[in-house]
Amino acid sequence: MSNELFSCEEIMGLQRLFERANRFINTEEKVRKSQVLAGSIAHEIRNPLSKIKYHFEKIDSDFLSAHKKSINSLATIEIEKIHQELSEGKKALQLGTQFIDVILDELRGSSISTSFFQHYSAASLTSQALNDFSLYSEEHKKRIHLETTNDFYFYGSDTLFSFVLFNLLKNAAYYFDSFPESHITIQFENNKIHVRDTGPGITEEQLENLFDEFYSFGKISGNGLGLAYCQKVMESFSGSISCHSILGEFTEFTLTFPAINIQSNGELTNPRIKQHLSGQSCLILSTPRLSKKLTENFNGLNMDIECSNDPYLSFTRLKDHPFNFIVIDHRLYITHYDQINMLREGKYGHLAQITPIFIFNSTSINLNNDRVSVSKHAQGYIDTLNGALAFECSLEAIINDAKFAPLGNLNDKTVLVVDDMHANRLLVKAYLSKEGVNVIQAASGYEAIEQVKKNNIDLIFMDIHMPGMNGIDTAKQIKKNR
Repeated sequence: MSNELFSCEEIMGLQRLFERANRFINTEEKVRKSQVLAGSIAHEIRNPLSKIKYHFEKIDSDFLSAHKKSINSLATIEIEKIHQELSEGKKALQLGTQFIDVILDELRGSSISTSFFQHYSAASLTSQALNDFSLYSEEHKKRIHLETTNDFYFYGSDTLFSFVLFNLLKNAAYYFDSFPESHITIQFENNKIHVRDTGPGITEEQLENLFDEFYSFGKISGNGLGLAYCQKVMESFSGSISCHSILGEFTEFTLTFPAINIQSNGELTNPRIKQHLSGQSCLILSTPRLSKKLTENFNGLNMDIECSNDPYLSFTRLKDHPFNFIVIDHRLYITHYDQINMLREGKYGHLAQITPIFIFNSTSINLNNDRVSVSKHAQGYIDTLNGALAFECSLEAIINDAKFAPLGNLNDKTVLVVDDMHANRLLVKAYLSKEGVNVIQAASGYEAIEQVKKNNIDLIFMDIHMPGMNGIDTAKQIKKNR
């Protein structure tokens, strides 16, 4: 504008600036395309996962129907093993689906939502994550040692915690073959989890950049995103992750969680639990000593509690004296399984049939791995052995999953399932058919409208995103026609 000429040096400087800017633009474009591709892949993976899940549910349903007598009497170890394998398969699929949700949230640039956070036992969640973690061989698995002493509770997400632990284990196990004497130790101490491996170690220079995005070393396929996201997860837990290492000796990651305080006066402190259970009626089935202890655990909730050690006598009275929920000692649950099965079949009346049942542990066992877990008659487990916070957290988990609500009686109801994906319709049908529901399917909004005209339908489950007419427009048209 001043009519002055640029010098040669200035022109070369501008040229270098433009070239560098252009590289940034090209890189940004590649990242954007990669994100779109990754998002598309994640979305598409859901469909085969849904189909696999449907087949697991179908096998489970058909298997249970064919062997109902054996399952009810808990007679054969073989049946329990098969059922356990099915359960493990379904859990793995659920974990995979949750990881896809994490990927999609990250691609969308969404911050980690804390709306689904709840309290967890660090030792219990770590044990579960180790069971779910896939290694190349049993020998590799034996080189991971977990010490469950000094357990503590933290507030966060089980899926995100598993993501962090999987990343640390995967990074350490990568060197198992090249360092055949190496092993991994997981320990708990003062709201901290220490994950130490005796592999190659990390240099001081590498430690400085360890949690930076896209920083990777030592692995051919590494992208440098795992530990950066682990740090993001720990910050969402209001905690932190750090690393200490000596080259050639060990690498130790420390996950630090904020302390959770609880009153020691025996009263529950979570206001949501008090609000939810105040005024509720509960039947406790156990020995007088254990019933007294459990009643004390419910102290301060203004609940109507009745205790009994005779399930048969108590069940026969449920028709005239119903309860909001039943809590039963796991040993009574096993020995009186036939009565519980009759209750769920409606032999003791409709109100008894829809009453939620919760098992509590009267001995030091892991209820989730106990043989009673094969049953679908109980709605959850209440921890009464591991202190006030464990008891409170188990109630919190039940409330979060809406398990205190009466069970629905959907027998002979007709439900229309509308989804353009065949696998999704089959999966929903598998769930509903177990409840005696008559399921009608529709692959589009137009087909759904015709099915509503021809059939007396009690409920409609409809996908929102469908080609042609979407779910919202279809719902509006159905309402208009009625």
